[in-house]
Amino acid sequence: MTTKLQQVLTDTATLFTEQVRRDLSAGVRQIPEPGGTTRPVTFREGSFHASKLRDVCRPNTPEQEATLLTEHFRLMKGYIGLGSTPQSFKAAWDLRSEKLSEHDVASLRALGANLIPINPHLAGLPRPLRCEEQGVLYSSQKRFILGVRHIDGNYADHLDDMGRFTYQPPANATGCFRYRFAELLASQLKLELIVLVIMWFKYELSDGFNHIFMLAPAKLTSKPKNMSIFDSVSSEIHLQLVQANEAQASIDQVLSFNFENAPIEARSPLPESLAREFAYEKIKASDKGRRIKGLAQLQNLKCPGTRGSAPCDVPFSSLSQGYHFRTHHLPALGPSFSALSRDDRRSPRQPISNVQRM
Repeated sequence: MTTKLQQVLTDTATLFTEQVRRDLSAGVRQIPEPGGTTRPVTFREGSFHASKLRDVCRPNTPEQEATLLTEHFRLMKGYIGLGSTPQSFKAAWDLRSEKLSEHDVASLRALGANLIPINPHLAGLPRPLRCEEQGVLYSSQKRFILGVRHIDGNYADHLDDMGRFTYQPPANATGCFRYRFAELLASQLKLELIVLVIMWFKYELSDGFNHIFMLAPAKLTSKPKNMSIFDSVSSEIHLQLVQANEAQASIDQVLSFNFENAPIEARSPLPESLAREFAYEKIKASDKGRRIKGLAQLQNLKCPGTRGSAPCDVPFSSLSQGYHFRTHHLPALGPSFSALSRDDRRSPRQPISNVQRM
């Protein structure tokens, strides 16, 4: 059975390809670059961009596309856990400095900054934590935008009090197409996609650790463009910094679209205290975790996850109490979950009709 996420990705690729081929007009667009200069990028009629469209809308199966997107967002969630607050990120931006002082560090920490010390010469650093000039980062196969780096000239000079700013596309046709595809995908999902925003500063510690990185999640707020308008294909994207819980909730909803379940009803995030209480690391070997697994067995529930492309459907009653939480998915247990406490303590940021990954 095709999941909602697989269908949306297929439909978006088809629609985007049709729009480019039908509406894109030939001509040279000027892409702003750092330092106030521009670089000309030549676009031909849409039908001449077949190879570039294949780079943006790769000929993968729907299952492969959905897997790429879910892996993309699971990778991003790990970085969001290291993120800073929008307030601290704006304060760091407003410093307009390449180097931080001890006073700067203390002020940013007070605003909720998470400062990550890095030795840029260490081998094996992940791309978001490297001091590189490339502004836009992509995940596997360059299918989706993972993040944007702070390079002088790529941000608008004004990062407003709402955390809103613009980011110019790479100076090539494929990069422009990836921006436009992201906007269309967000529209088709009816969600605001999340990207990482990355800055780094010089800050001397010891043993080569002389840089500090800051990460923050931002949502894509710009809407799909009309390709028949000459400069729309090369226009910037609009982003807005958001709190980590909002970013995580948006990502969780995208991930939930890849389950073959009933229509999804979203719920607001639980209070932070409950989110921490029911975190995987705290309940995986606790009495509470054993009670959750026991309740799933008593209700004769089956694992609603998948193994490859096939449903899992393993009855929880056939598993011992010692089975590993990450081996199977537990369904949302509904009102019976109140057996754990008087509060409705279903998993934070998960849809009611979807599953909890334990």
